Amino acid sequence: MKLTPEETQNTLLQLLFERGPVGARNISLNLVAEVWAETTLRRGDLLDAIVRLSAIGHLSIADHDGDTRLSLTVPGVIAARAARAPGDLAWGEHLHKTLLPGQRQRQVPASEGGRGRRGYETGRAR
Repeated sequence: MKLTPEETQNTLLQLLFERGPVGARNISLNLVAEVWAETTLRRGDLLDAIVRLSAIGHLSIADHDGDTRLSLTVPGVIAARAARAPGDLAWGEHLHKTLLPGQRQRQVPASEGGRGRRGYETGRAR
């Protein structure tokens, strides 16, 4: 699924917002990547959203004992709360009902010397 940069940023803001209060809980980049992998969204879009959100001050990136941690700043929390989807739905509601359908991407193993390819499987994400 291809989202606009703004939709991808809103999605990342919402996923982080749902997982902890500002500053009190830094979230591991590895955990964010795992959650993102459960969606049908592209990993490259995650990296783009992280860069864009940190550049505008909505996301803080820190290192803690070799683990990269992400946390929303106060402006990031405000943006997550204010994000609206088409039809004036809250972004979180739109995210769970529309953008995260019961399909998820998985990497199909490569044949010897191959690079693999993306495949889809149906069913609910974990």
